[in-house]
Amino acid sequence: MKLVVKLVPIGMVVAIVILWHQSKWNFEKNTTPMAVMPAATPAEPHESAPVSSALIDQPVAVTSPAQSPVQAASFGDEMNLIHSKLQKWLEAKKRGSEDDETQTMLDLQAMLSDTNAAEIIQSLSADEIDTPFGFEAIRHWMNAAPIQASDWFAARPDTTQDQTAAIAAGWAANSAGLQNYAAQLPDTAWKQSFLQEAGSQMSVRDPAEAVKLAQQMTLGNDQTSLFQSIACNWVTSDPNAALDWITSVKDPSLQEQLVASAAQSYALTDPALAMKWVASMAESDAIVKDATLNILQTWATKDPAGAANLASQLPEGDTKIAAVDYISKYWLQTDPAAAKSWIQNLSGGR
Repeated sequence: MKLVVKLVPIGMVVAIVILWHQSKWNFEKNTTPMAVMPAATPAEPHESAPVSSALIDQPVAVTSPAQSPVQAASFGDEMNLIHSKLQKWLEAKKRGSEDDETQTMLDLQAMLSDTNAAEIIQSLSADEIDTPFGFEAIRHWMNAAPIQASDWFAARPDTTQDQTAAIAAGWAANSAGLQNYAAQLPDTAWKQSFLQEAGSQMSVRDPAEAVKLAQQMTLGNDQTSLFQSIACNWVTSDPNAALDWITSVKDPSLQEQLVASAAQSYALTDPALAMKWVASMAESDAIVKDATLNILQTWATKDPAGAANLASQLPEGDTKIAAVDYISKYWLQTDPAAAKSWIQNLSGGR
């Protein structure tokens, strides 16, 4: 028993020594110095490359971030619903169900916003774009990004005239932006169509700006037609400004055509003054005749007696004969007695 008691303390001492050596070995292993990375050498100062002035103030192309699988699936589901509703709308239209047609289109248009319109339009077929839903989507896209929307339709070979008109309408409130955008367009058929649509719409809001658009068009019938439209609209809102512009036109032939258009448009306001414009500013017999007859025909619908009186004062010739013939036929239908009395009193007119 005494031997056991003596051996126990010795065993404990040995165990403690062994544990101490083990701990020391682990400590030395874990505290071995690591290699020290050299400090980064500061970069040598250098001059920045000069920025080309051509890059200043240029629009930056903005690309949409890549969609996650969940987002892609969500948009795919949305487009499937849109395609389905468009088919439902078309079927309702074919069978003449106006209530279903209207409600379905309202449901479709409620799905649109300035944010999603671009992606939706680019996922539609040509026939789907050419629907009230497609045109509403164009309006939203033009609100958000007019240049990108315009460029996308300009590049399409199957863009319709109505779609071009919708693009032009989207620029209507931004005349400065419209002028800048039109100026940088390449000379294509779409540009001519766009200028004509934009100019026609702008002629009501701002005729002077419309003239600038028309001046960017290629010479020809389309440009002349736009100038005539501008003259008609401008003379009804500000006849003096319209005449000032017409008299400033250098091309004599174009100027006469514009006088005739403006005079015809002004006939309901002041036919006598419109006749004086034609007589004083137009020299071509054909233009004078056509303009005079147009003015008198317009006037006759409002005041047959006044038109008849003015026709009686025309110089003898083909224009007077044609005017009297038209007015007498029209007046005989509305007031036969007055018309017959006027015809009998004519001297040298028939």
